[in-house]
Amino acid sequence: MTEAVCFKCGDHKLGAFSNCKNCGARPRSDDDLMLSLALTDHYFDHARLEQMGRDIAAGRLPQLDQATKEKLRPAVAEAKRILGIGRDKKRQVAPASRLFGLSGIVDKIRNSKEERRCYLAAMKECEFVQSQLEHLLDGFPALAVDPTMKKVRHLIRRTKSELVKSVRNGLSYRTIIFLLISNVTWEELRTGEHMVYRNYPSMMGEGFKGLFLLSSDTLVSCGYQTQAEADAEKEQLFELLKNLG
Repeated sequence: MTEAVCFKCGDHKLGAFSNCKNCGARPRSDDDLMLSLALTDHYFDHARLEQMGRDIAAGRLPQLDQATKEKLRPAVAEAKRILGIGRDKKRQVAPASRLFGLSGIVDKIRNSKEERRCYLAAMKECEFVQSQLEHLLDGFPALAVDPTMKKVRHLIRRTKSELVKSVRNGLSYRTIIFLLISNVTWEELRTGEHMVYRNYPSMMGEGFKGLFLLSSDTLVSCGYQTQAEADAEKEQLFELLKNLG
């Protein structure tokens, strides 16, 4: 993941636009988004990021020249689109109200071309996400990648109209995929079949658990849910596992 420095306090974090665990700050304005994007390992090595973090902590905020701002402007515009910054808050979905098969998502989309376009884009994103997971994960979590992604693809095939509606409401394909990963892995763990004993999952269960935790963190970095909401879901999962087996 991207190594970054918090624009507000100088602490290190993962992801340019994620919440800072130290001070809780998250970039929202164009200037803060540009600075946050610049303060990453895409542009500076680890040692330089460490120094910049110390400078910010001491009250010396880096200044971006106009040429750098213009260079970063397209990336910031795309980040605002993905994070939903600047739109009216149409979507305030509680973590318990997940994406597919739930109340409120029943409208059928008649435009088959749009359904197909969204479906193909989602399948392409599935392929990309799976390749990333297979590259980044090792140990038990890697065991669960293939069965999880097969179920994610199956859900997308069965719910094309809901997919279109979600995209129209501003969700990125990446957010949708990780929402479904979260749903699938939660349901797998909820059945109890992957538990060896109370709070002790099997190797496959550890894989589903690892993928759920990863998806939860990813949904925070995508701006779909807050860190507090993600932490609450994790606590619910840990409590669930204690009572299974």
